[in-house]
Amino acid sequence: MKKSHAVFLGGAVIVVILLAVFAGGGTLKNLWQNLVASPANINSNSSQNAFLKPQRLVDSTGAEFGDPIPASELPTIGAGGSRVVVDDPQEDDAAANGVIIKFTAPSAFSVVGDSLKKGKGRVQADKDAQVQRSALKNEHSKAIIAINKELSKKYNKQLDFKAHKKDKGIARATEYTDALNGFAVMDIPVDEAISTFSTLPGVESVTPNYMMHATLTESVPQINADQVWQYTSQNGVTLDGSGIKVGVIDTGIDYTHPSLGGCFGSTCKVRGGWDFINNDADPFDDQGHGTHVASTVAGNDTFIPTGKTTPVSIRGVAPGATLYGYKVLNAFGSGPTSTVILGIQRCADPNGDG
Repeated sequence: MKKSHAVFLGGAVIVVILLAVFAGGGTLKNLWQNLVASPANINSNSSQNAFLKPQRLVDSTGAEFGDPIPASELPTIGAGGSRVVVDDPQEDDAAANGVIIKFTAPSAFSVVGDSLKKGKGRVQADKDAQVQRSALKNEHSKAIIAINKELSKKYNKQLDFKAHKKDKGIARATEYTDALNGFAVMDIPVDEAISTFSTLPGVESVTPNYMMHATLTESVPQINADQVWQYTSQNGVTLDGSGIKVGVIDTGIDYTHPSLGGCFGSTCKVRGGWDFINNDADPFDDQGHGTHVASTVAGNDTFIPTGKTTPVSIRGVAPGATLYGYKVLNAFGSGPTSTVILGIQRCADPNGDG
């Protein structure tokens, strides 16, 4: 397992996960709200920065209100172009879709932490985690039988771990062993599912699979990060994020923007990532929120203020850091908790080797 992404500034680790969303409720609500970030390098004079501003969709006639326009009619945005990212836009309006079932046994990542606390070392900790994954898989196979029994009896449905679109007779599902020990079960009534699945053996909690929504908020307070940049570590590395990898779990990153390097790959500021909405290796941002979060973290560019002729440097908190984009929210800024968990897992294990 590679090191999980984080930012190190001024002797303190600043969170791995920079997901800036607002949840409709639930146990994760305060976490998401506390992680809300704001744009740090918006050039109001440049059309290249237009995507950093709040986007308002209009219908094909130019009307200000109405249903979201079809994906096929979305305007091309940057080099990535428009993307088909929403199976059912109405899901974005729902408070939750199904539930997250958490079991009592510790997750694989929890086992890693416990092993390290006991002084076992990273190699043994990873081995312990792999043993735990296997054990959880065995327990999950039994849980799947019990869940399917209830689904069949109440809704005439069965779990489907491969389906991406809602369909009759199935309940879309995701299995977790690393960041969480449990399942996401969608396409079923929330309240009844909580009551039904809470009584199953080994269940610790059943919570709504809340929809997460990206929001733009007021600018973050001045934190004097530029003063930290003037210092170096004991190894002589400038404390501006240099040598640090940061995973941004959000709507993706527009890596074509000059503030974020203008390219994507191993030699660029945005080194890699994954699109969990479209299930591909291109985490291009087709909404805008993840890009302004990435700019807050590591943007590095200049702009000319209105009425001035001299360029002004404008940077994120850690302009020397490299970025990894994990797209868990769609073009409308929404995504289920179940997809967010996948992003957290990949951020903690970026090369996916456990």
